[in-house]
Amino acid sequence: IHAVLLATVLSFVVLLYRDRRHKGSLLGSGRRVLPAFAVMILFTMADLGRYIFSDRGSSDAGFFMRAGMLLFFRVLCGESTSSINRYMRLAGEADANRHMAFTDVLTGLANRAAYLEKKKKIMQERQTGSRQSIAVCQFDINDLKYVNDNFGHAAGDSYIRAAAEAIQSSFGADGFCARIGGDEFTVLLEGNAARETFEKDLAALRLQEKQYGTDTQTGVALHIACGYAPCLPGMRLEDAERAADRDMYDTKQEMKGVRPQENIE
Repeated sequence: IHAVLLATVLSFVVLLYRDRRHKGSLLGSGRRVLPAFAVMILFTMADLGRYIFSDRGSSDAGFFMRAGMLLFFRVLCGESTSSINRYMRLAGEADANRHMAFTDVLTGLANRAAYLEKKKKIMQERQTGSRQSIAVCQFDINDLKYVNDNFGHAAGDSYIRAAAEAIQSSFGADGFCARIGGDEFTVLLEGNAARETFEKDLAALRLQEKQYGTDTQTGVALHIACGYAPCLPGMRLEDAERAADRDMYDTKQEMKGVRPQENIE
């Protein structure tokens, strides 16, 4: 029995030693675990002494040892539970910080940092051949400068949020939507039928624009110019972005009814 108890104590010693070497111990700071462990050893030695020095031997050679082990395991479980709860709280805070770092504050869409990370992942997957076809959609809001200049940036922010909601509502189920900056948005569409998906979602976007109607404060209707370009095999995503930009710019000119050489706000 005492040989088994000795092996158990040694296993606890090894456990504590290995736990102390790890950064972020599951056993907590040790201020309660180590004293409880020492008490368990003292109780075990008391049982061993009773067994060796008693003339009649001990009728219960493990009474104090069991009490010490009960105390030790109680403290050990409490410290472990506390540490696990602390790690879960820190993990939640880390997720929240990451969400803040990669989310556009004004619109709630992915921000430029999140988009760049998505691009990096896509290009890595394309190099390994695991990425399917992808297309780039570029968006730009018409009349934002007019709204900012005549009604203030608060009205402009409201106009941007309305456009973001329309884009997310129309394209969000099929692609990755991000606000790149200002009044510029980008959506990445995946799948071999990206062009058909784009046409379907664009029709939904135009319906969202009609539902928005004319803002009662500014008297400005919501109009979003959009461009599309597939990222063909062997093509860089930056090239597809530029092609989608050119397509969006042409659409913006048509929507504003201006000639190509005229400046577009």
